[in-house]
Amino acid sequence: MIEDVGQKFPFEQPFWNGQRPVQASSYRLPFHPIDLGNEALRYFFGFILEGKEDDLCVDPEEVEIPVFDPS
Repeated sequence: MIEDVGQKFPFEQPFWNGQRPVQASSYRLPFHPIDLGNEALRYFFGFILEGKEDDLCVDPEEVEIPVFDPS
């Protein structure tokens, strides 16, 4: 079941327009949801988990997260 509501983000347009097809011919969506999720990560957070990074991508492994020790 797919519910298509609201305005699409710019990164979504190529997927729903059939410009990012899945290689498997029996797939029900015009794209693979993992590919769409990967582009959502790039758009919202600046990194991807799979695929080719561009110059604007951040390597999430290099992001330092501070640890606060309450003791």
